[in-house]
Amino acid sequence: MKSITILALAAIIATLAAGVLFGQNTDLSGTWVGETSVPNSTDKDGISLVLKKDGASYSGTMTDSMGMASGVSLENVKFENGTLSFQFYAGSSDQAVKISTTLKLSNDKLVGSWVSDQGDSSALELVKKK
Repeated sequence: MKSITILALAAIIATLAAGVLFGQNTDLSGTWVGETSVPNSTDKDGISLVLKKDGASYSGTMTDSMGMASGVSLENVKFENGTLSFQFYAGSSDQAVKISTTLKLSNDKLVGSWVSDQGDSSALELVKKK
């Protein structure tokens, strides 16, 4: 019985270690697409997120189908523990709104939400374009 418990613990530790190593080697580079809801609109907003990996860090741009963000640069991009977070500005330069986004890598999708500095928010799910 004691050896079965030890084997079970060893299997759990090996699985956790593999997950940590996998997360460190994950490369999110590429184009991710999806859609989100926008406050005061019944239309969905198509999203295109382009990520580039440079060593241990990422950079990228965001574009949306409603024209609020057209190739805007991402700021404070971080990918830690399977979670991608970043900010960007949407809208015209004189009325720019800061958007903070948090997405978790889950089954080859980036799933999470965004929130504006004005308090608007919505769910967001992106898949990698092939």
